[in-house]
Amino acid sequence: MELDVLVVGAGPVGLMAAGELASRGVAVRIIDVLPERSRFVKALGVTPRTLEIFDHIGVLGSALDRGLVSSVMNTVVNGELVSSGETSGDQWPYDFLYLAQPETESILERRLNQFGVSIERECRLVELVDHGDEVEAIVERSGGDTQHLRPRWLVGCDGAHSTVRKQLGLSFDGGKYEITFLVADVELDWDRPHDEAWKIVQLENGELQNMLAIIPIPGNERRFRVSTAIGVGGPDEPLAFPEHPELDFVQEAVAPMLPGTGISELRWSSTYGISHRLVPTYRTGRVLLAGDAAHIHPPIGGLGMNTGLQDAFNLGWKLSMVTRGLAGERLISSYDQERHAVGERVVRETARRMENAMEQKEEDEQAEIDAGTQLDVTYRGGSIVADVAGDAAVQPGDRLPWCDGLVRNGVRRGWTLVDVLRGGDFHVLAWSGRDPGAVADLQHIMETVRGRLGDRVGLTVINPVDDVADQDESVPVMIDACGTVAEALGDDAVVLLVRPDGHVSWMGPWTGATSVAAHVDELLA
Repeated sequence: MELDVLVVGAGPVGLMAAGELASRGVAVRIIDVLPERSRFVKALGVTPRTLEIFDHIGVLGSALDRGLVSSVMNTVVNGELVSSGETSGDQWPYDFLYLAQPETESILERRLNQFGVSIERECRLVELVDHGDEVEAIVERSGGDTQHLRPRWLVGCDGAHSTVRKQLGLSFDGGKYEITFLVADVELDWDRPHDEAWKIVQLENGELQNMLAIIPIPGNERRFRVSTAIGVGGPDEPLAFPEHPELDFVQEAVAPMLPGTGISELRWSSTYGISHRLVPTYRTGRVLLAGDAAHIHPPIGGLGMNTGLQDAFNLGWKLSMVTRGLAGERLISSYDQERHAVGERVVRETARRMENAMEQKEEDEQAEIDAGTQLDVTYRGGSIVADVAGDAAVQPGDRLPWCDGLVRNGVRRGWTLVDVLRGGDFHVLAWSGRDPGAVADLQHIMETVRGRLGDRVGLTVINPVDDVADQDESVPVMIDACGTVAEALGDDAVVLLVRPDGHVSWMGPWTGATSVAAHVDELLA
């Protein structure tokens, strides 16, 4: 069978990429060098935007079942509580969630298996050659057997030490902090709420002496992940610490900031350095990078895995359209344009926060939490989104807001726009506003869009109240009962073409069939 895409790396990012491709009928294989899933809790925090993506792909319930909703981030300085930032509530459509990385991988692997794809383990990429129309990938299997695979595309999701990136010869520009950190999965004998996280800071004469981060791990009310700096050195002063310290080492490192607190049941520990690095491009020919293979940064805010998962979600629908012959390679180039800008921002902001933490500069904790939701990511001005349209709060390139409180005839519960868009296809959303357009004009738009994107393009009309426009059985209608759509889109009638990743591709009037046709033609070029 012809192989469309080979995904290298079966961590969360690789599993998301492979799952998105397989769900759209792409012939995909995924390989990983490990014999089994790691039990180590490397990534733990899941942002609201990632939970929204989980909702889009149908795994939100599994994530919530296995995770723990975050409520507060506390900051303690020299034994005094100085701030408590809210991390849950009605200010966002989804809360922050603590979900151990092995659980995230299990959920995404199960979804992938439902499409008939399994991880091929103990497979190491040895070499790749881009031949222009396909990629030759030399894979070494357990036992020393070598196989030559020839996928049309290859996606490198193989982490910070990416073989794919090195094979491409791409630079990984940035820098490394001269600090060694300890992270450990332990049990704490204390009476703090398990759904709260803690940042404990020690200052002496206004200078930072140490900092300890404590994050809850779901499943056991005493189980937490602790991390702290354990040494500072220079380029000529390498620090030597055990790679996986024993419990007594962890206790000695953590105890000064948690006096009188019992620390036991070490499941895993590691010492590591941190860097901030970014590749110059996420695409070289027919090879693409996602996740830590493309960007690494300080762990402040827990954005690493989340940014990688969102890379894969952005890439999945685009690469599937190209492999199926529905779009040209310009669509793939937009992946690099859109996600490289996001990666650059994340690397820059986490590096800034790391430096501020080291210098003990005061920050607005709640503002940082708000930014960490990742709900504000936009692709405005990008090559595959339309120009700014009107004065609505939402513009082309923006993520379409949650907009709850929608009512549909025959269903006695509130809907959201995520419910409307779930399924992963393009969707035409028509807001009738104060002056609804003609259904005939809307049908003309649908004929235009479906003629270019296929019959699976969805359609939903949303009215502000149920008597604004005559009901027409040819179109599905919902009611903006709580006014959330009006808040996002304004009073005037408007039509949106929404991308499979929930971002607005085009906005225009109900009479905009010619405009949307030109936009979609450019999108698919």
